[in-house]
Amino acid sequence: MVRGLLDGTPGLFSIPVETHIFEHLGLWVDYELRRNIPRDRTFVQVLKSIRSRIERSNEKNSSFSQFGGDSLNSEQWDVDALINYLQENGKTHFEEKNLGEFITAYFQGLYYSLFSEIPPSSMRFVEKSVENAEFAAYLKEIFPDAKFIHVVRNPYATIVSLRKYNTMRGNYPYLGWIIDALENNYYYSIQNPRYIKEYLVLRYEDLINDTKEKMQEVSRFLDVPFDEIMLKPTALGKLWPGNSVNGESFSGVSSNPIDKWKNQINPMEISVINTNLEHILDFYGYEKIFPHKSPLLPYKQESVRNYFANRFYWQISQKRHRAEKS
Repeated sequence: MVRGLLDGTPGLFSIPVETHIFEHLGLWVDYELRRNIPRDRTFVQVLKSIRSRIERSNEKNSSFSQFGGDSLNSEQWDVDALINYLQENGKTHFEEKNLGEFITAYFQGLYYSLFSEIPPSSMRFVEKSVENAEFAAYLKEIFPDAKFIHVVRNPYATIVSLRKYNTMRGNYPYLGWIIDALENNYYYSIQNPRYIKEYLVLRYEDLINDTKEKMQEVSRFLDVPFDEIMLKPTALGKLWPGNSVNGESFSGVSSNPIDKWKNQINPMEISVINTNLEHILDFYGYEKIFPHKSPLLPYKQESVRNYFANRFYWQISQKRHRAEKS
């Protein structure tokens, strides 16, 4: 949402896909839903990984694909132009382990592959990848002028969204991985501002309910003039249809999704949020709710294996919660 609201702002280029640069580089990503173990990669391997990622973006043509990190219609990238640009402008930086310059070349190459021209030197890039929070300190070291916007959402709403996204792949998912990912994200939302001065945390609900006020706050934080263009999300200047897992399309910022989770969350999801993320509910001022039915009930598309895995995880979570309270 923030990436789309910043799209078209003079002097900014909102990269319309999650670049997952640290994954391409073979760094250790702890965020559970994008987990990547550390590995040494050659320049050729990094280029191959980048090519595969952008080619998949070009092939996006299903309703399922819009619910991921991309917000770009298919077949817009000149993949060969991107790879050639990196060959010419990124290889030396990569071999010299100057990752800041390599990442810059990658972002410039993405711009070049879309517009067939090199971005102006004054261009500032807006990049959103879900695992960026855990690399914020490193990013600040290699890009001293970087600024960070971290969006948090009600944990109950988020677990419903992630569960629905993963259930679209087939079975009802194992919730432990989702909770691990949420813990990672919320942890850095609290820790990073303690040692990174230019780190703004926004509640998604506040952004939706008072978009103008929050985007004025964002514009002051980024030191860019506020523009009415910041009130309607776009991707490369075209209206962004949203990435709702309910299959809805939007013509602008919509408050429709904010409370839908209340009719979609199940007792198990409520319980694992309450036992693992109660402190997040308190910290960000979200109301705690309680299940009205037993978490032992099975759910639609939940396999036998995941049924037992989820109940075991629930029991272990409760044990940990009690220990933390004692």
